[in-house]
Amino acid sequence: MEKVLGKKGDYNYIHEKVEYYKKFIDRSHLVWMKSKAPVVSWVEPLDGFNVMTRNGSRQTAFQSTWFVPMMWEGLIQLIGWPTKFHSKLNRSFEISSN
Repeated sequence: MEKVLGKKGDYNYIHEKVEYYKKFIDRSHLVWMKSKAPVVSWVEPLDGFNVMTRNGSRQTAFQSTWFVPMMWEGLIQLIGWPTKFHSKLNRSFEISSN
């Protein structure tokens, strides 16, 4: 919308924030989004059911992986279309914390 309205500065700012999710994906071991401590190294071990706190929000790795409301195409590309993405999405509905 900002781009259409000619607000290039606003567009660039929002676009930068929209892609921020990529900073929380460990590309060497793409399973779920992870926390970084303190933005340098990955928090290990990853347990998708443990709640992580990031920017004042509390969520699990499973929840935060799918919360990219404006960049689905980017997440799909990052995970791998179609097989890996479908598999990960289905798995997230099948796994249980028990």
